[in-house]
Amino acid sequence: MTTNSNFVRFSTRARLNAISSFSVLSLLVCSSVHAITLDGQLDEPEWQDAKVISDFTTVSPYSLSEPEFATEVRLISNQKGIYIGFKNTQPMSTHSTELTARDSDLSADSNQVIIDYNASGLAAYGFEVGNGGSIKDGIWRDENEFSNDWDGSWQARTSQDQGHWYSEVYLPWSMVAMAGGTDSDQYVRGIKIYLSRHVKQLGVSYSNVPASPNRQRFISDFAKLNIDSFNQSSIQTFGYISAKQDTLNNDTQGDIGADLFWKSSNGKQLSVTVNPDFGQVESDGLVVNFTPNEVFFSERRPFFTQNQALFDVQGPENLRVIHTRRIGSQPDRGADPFSDITGAVKFTDSKQRLNYGIFVASEGDASEARGRDYYAGRILHTTDNYDLGFTSTFVTRPDLNRDASINAIDYTHRWGKTVQLKTQVLHSSVDVDLDDRNTKSDSAAWLTVEHQISKNNSQALSISHFGDDFDINDLGFLPRANLDALDYEYNYRNSTFSENSRVNSHEVALLSELQYNHGGDHLSTNIQFSDEWNFKDTSAFFWRIKGYSAGMDDRITRGNNQLNTKSGYDFQTTWVAQNTRKLRGHGHINWSDTFIGGKGFRLHLHPSYQFTDRYSSTLGLTYTQTDSWVNWISGNRLGSYDRKQAQASLDFDAKLSENQELRIKFEWIGFSADALNGLTVLPRGDAKRSSDSVDSFSFSTTALQVRYRYELAPLSNLFVVYSRGGNTNLDDTEGFGNLFSQSWENRNSSNIFVKLRYQF
Repeated sequence: MTTNSNFVRFSTRARLNAISSFSVLSLLVCSSVHAITLDGQLDEPEWQDAKVISDFTTVSPYSLSEPEFATEVRLISNQKGIYIGFKNTQPMSTHSTELTARDSDLSADSNQVIIDYNASGLAAYGFEVGNGGSIKDGIWRDENEFSNDWDGSWQARTSQDQGHWYSEVYLPWSMVAMAGGTDSDQYVRGIKIYLSRHVKQLGVSYSNVPASPNRQRFISDFAKLNIDSFNQSSIQTFGYISAKQDTLNNDTQGDIGADLFWKSSNGKQLSVTVNPDFGQVESDGLVVNFTPNEVFFSERRPFFTQNQALFDVQGPENLRVIHTRRIGSQPDRGADPFSDITGAVKFTDSKQRLNYGIFVASEGDASEARGRDYYAGRILHTTDNYDLGFTSTFVTRPDLNRDASINAIDYTHRWGKTVQLKTQVLHSSVDVDLDDRNTKSDSAAWLTVEHQISKNNSQALSISHFGDDFDINDLGFLPRANLDALDYEYNYRNSTFSENSRVNSHEVALLSELQYNHGGDHLSTNIQFSDEWNFKDTSAFFWRIKGYSAGMDDRITRGNNQLNTKSGYDFQTTWVAQNTRKLRGHGHINWSDTFIGGKGFRLHLHPSYQFTDRYSSTLGLTYTQTDSWVNWISGNRLGSYDRKQAQASLDFDAKLSENQELRIKFEWIGFSADALNGLTVLPRGDAKRSSDSVDSFSFSTTALQVRYRYELAPLSNLFVVYSRGGNTNLDDTEGFGNLFSQSWENRNSSNIFVKLRYQF
């Protein structure tokens, strides 16, 4: 690697060597005290004196080839924050400038900056800007897991000329909590950074380092970078006021609350919220769930997504040690849909090797329910080779006379650049009757080993154990306990094809899963093979076959006799159209034959149309038809049905101006189950046809939301939302046309919601 005062480059040989031994990029970004106007022009004198990174390599597909278009990145840090400017060489005739709402997947050419401010490899903040000005942000953790729940108060602007497009990004120091530096106001901070660029027309991405989120190691492979950093403390105060008009019941309600975020100059951060809103601005999608397993919904409330990376502790089988959607959810008594949160406090301290934090939240009492209290603490020690953490939670639920606690130790070890081990041991203790001191406790543990065999080959092995009485769901999330599982995954990715080939990349994956419960009952063994082709015209083709062995379902009867199941299969094929045309989309079809799901097919079409750069619409249509679908009725009674399900969604997105968005979202689900016969689950697990009558049934539900957002400043917004929902439930089958009309006319909610959230 060669370095001079203006350029930092990877030589071709260094870049190739980085495949097996990561090359270190380290530069000192010059400090500038002059003002930079954020306009996407990069014409201030400071940019001419900035350090430049101009050697990029192709990382998607992961060919590590020389990019077709040149990219030049300039970096400056001063007392305000970090400024990053991209100069993207590209003929204007190939520019894509489609605009999308904040945090939506960008559909234009784009630049991305991901920064690990502590250079720890634990978490990194991602910032993406599209040609035209759309932005998206979030947090990367656990090497390559991304969540867009986090929002930061950063800014970006773009511009174009005949042979280039430019993006200018400003990241203020006050936006994130960082490990403390020195006592001086200015010092040199070591960070790790990932800079990338996506060219939509070619369907390729370039990066300053040979790293990709599609590989097992991502965050830890970022480039090392020394920047001038400045000790600053800050206080950010957000207030909100909202009003809700229930037009169905002619009821009006108002609310007010506040969030405060304090960040010190030495890594400490305090977050306080008083009466946070539950989030009527963002609605969850409609879900049909006949299984005993709970559906996971992500967090959307600003307070619970800010400064949350330390508490985001996950594991296999969709395990979350802390799932903040529990806070403010439906109370333990009464029919209210959610509980009022009186307040919450979160404190974290980030050192270079040690991070710790505490979290407390309290719900208010309602007319029929008493509020719950939630407590959590975490400490994490990090080194270059391993991370060791401890998490403890405690929840009080007075209406259930119940206290619950979790203690968990997690450990990650890294061997070089190719092997990583992750493991965790957990223990739960639940006092289910405080008066009689009836306590249930149990343990859980899991271990995952990931191995990057070579550039194109990787594998992962995971072993999980969750005890019979292990219960984490008072504050955490786990779909089921009483489970022992063994999972193996192998991936082969080939991204090296000739220039004349239509193929961009080819991926083959093999997955297998073996599951038992603690009674020694074999639940399931399944093997899945998938084959994916991505083409240079941005289209793609995918197919997958999954086979299931015979086994046992120990949950369908909700704690009664276990059900013996038979072997089955599921086959899916998907086609993705080119995304460079106005009309685009994807479609897939499934054929399946499983004991509980029945035998049948599922057809899905998802076209979208880009009217202009500012206006787009997407239509989703899904039809499912299966014979002999099995569903629980009561006790050991099951029913067999011919099932039909139709689902439709329509989205319209408009970027009215730089700071105005309009989104219209409509969803409908229609479900019809024609009864065939009743089944009784015998003690040995066989399903015997019974003489009990089984009733047919059908239902339909609709949801409409019209949302207008006006951005007053970063993270300061005015929302005006109209939403309505309807449903119908029938004791017989009905045609989808009648089901839709009845659920649309039978409204169960109709609200106008106005919310102003403003940073003072």
